[in-house]
Amino acid sequence: MQRQSMVYFYGAAGSVTGSNFLLDTGASKTLIDCGLFQGKSAGEESNWAEFPFDPKAIPVLINTHAHIDHIGRIPLLVKRGFKGRIISTEATRALAEPLLLDSMGLLKHEAEIHGREQLYDEEDIAAALALWEGIPYHRAVDLGDGVSVELLDAGHILGSAMAKFTRESSNIVFTGDLGGGNSPLLPKIEDLTDAQYLVMESVYGNRTRPPEESHHRDMLENVIEESIARGGTLLIPAFSTERTQDLLFEIRTLMIEKRIPSVPVFIDSPLAEKMTAAFLAYPQYFAEDIQKRIKAGEQIFSFPEMHIVANNDASRRMDDTKGAKIILAGSGMSNGGRV
Repeated sequence: MQRQSMVYFYGAAGSVTGSNFLLDTGASKTLIDCGLFQGKSAGEESNWAEFPFDPKAIPVLINTHAHIDHIGRIPLLVKRGFKGRIISTEATRALAEPLLLDSMGLLKHEAEIHGREQLYDEEDIAAALALWEGIPYHRAVDLGDGVSVELLDAGHILGSAMAKFTRESSNIVFTGDLGGGNSPLLPKIEDLTDAQYLVMESVYGNRTRPPEESHHRDMLENVIEESIARGGTLLIPAFSTERTQDLLFEIRTLMIEKRIPSVPVFIDSPLAEKMTAAFLAYPQYFAEDIQKRIKAGEQIFSFPEMHIVANNDASRRMDDTKGAKIILAGSGMSNGGRV
């Protein structure tokens, strides 16, 4: 007789952020993601609410990727008594630490404004990382109760994964966020052909994304050329994770190929510097052609025109650089960052 399982939706259902699902297989419970609710500010009241389940009773948390709306409440989960396994890809674990520390600073500031206790601190983050294990794609992990989980490439950000749970002849897949095929660095989303049940993101469900073509780079080239021709500053708000690395790679390529003039390119985001280092620590998650270039010794994010802006004083001194320039500035979720 087939045993029944239940799925409970505690976030990112009817809304975009705060991903948090619970898979109850009868004898065991598994969380999928435990993300921050993000709205007008980092201090969304729902982030301080108690979990609708007992964190102490959960043996496993599967994390699909490192964006804060998927990992941002994990330290709180641990603070509330979770002592189980946290499983993701190796790249996701590496990206999570600097992102959680950065988010903690924003949350602390919001807590002070609203008179709340700090959501979590460095010790809670360290405790979460001590429980966190990274695994490669396609390695089946036994979760007990006859259930195993396997991570598949979601193509969203470095190390992002779909989580496929299997028991006997049945399976269910939680996609996490899915890649649109627009990153020059990542493989395409992995083909999924045998899912019996699918819990899928639908943020872009009402629109058709343009196919990947060279015009993405052409559009960037045109914008840069127009700005440089005016002698202006091109200010690009960019997420510190994935978007900044994509843009660095594209701008570097355009300059190497002499498609745009050589001008200073400032990376005004301390977090982006940490994230770029984490990217390079796990080259096996890049697309195959990028892996080959890295193995051949190419520095895919470095070029003479690039300058890392180390602190606020250096950020203000960018004005002293006369003439045309490009600035990639951290943007958070429109509620933080240097931009």
